[in-house]
Amino acid sequence: MKTDLPILSIETSGDACSVAVLLNNKEYLENTIQQKHVHSQKLIVTVDDILKAAGVGLKELNHIAVSIGPGSFTGLRIGLSAAKGLAMGAELPIVPVPTFDAFAFQISSLLKNYFSFIIASKVNNEEIYYAKVKSSVEGYTYEDKLQIKKKEMIDVDKSEAPIYGNAFNNNSGFLTSPSAIFVARWSYLFGKDLLSSDIDFMEPFYLKNFIPKVKQ
Repeated sequence: MKTDLPILSIETSGDACSVAVLLNNKEYLENTIQQKHVHSQKLIVTVDDILKAAGVGLKELNHIAVSIGPGSFTGLRIGLSAAKGLAMGAELPIVPVPTFDAFAFQISSLLKNYFSFIIASKVNNEEIYYAKVKSSVEGYTYEDKLQIKKKEMIDVDKSEAPIYGNAFNNNSGFLTSPSAIFVARWSYLFGKDLLSSDIDFMEPFYLKNFIPKVKQ
């Protein structure tokens, strides 16, 4: 079921710092900075710039959609913290969008129906977030649910399905994480049940347990 517009969306699960405003079914604005370690410096500035360009005030939004994970622990925390701060200030609800669902939705929009593909994104040097997906008329369905696998278990050269994500250098395209506009579109089409104003204890979805590093 669809939620209302306009929607501000934030995607910081990978290297890209991506922000979008979905105005209606045909119109949107998006700004993506493809650069490592810029989220904390560029995210709020990018949000401010894109809202001004869209001619939309923060309080005119219906809600904020934020990519909730899994992905980069640091990136997810920055994105959600920014979304919470903006939402609290403007008294807006948030839709926490599952990152792999938004990514699967985006890839499926580029492929023929009933075409299988793999999303494989880096957890660390040995592990990956993995899911096998099939594009469909409805958007996408999972053939293998989201899980953590050892990187050595995936033979890229022998894979019958194209691989997207940042786990391997020779993936099947330049897509390594979802863009903010597909975070917004997923929220618009599928996010009604996730819409929440109870955001104080909203946390990123890490899938793998988050263990903070402590300097010795």
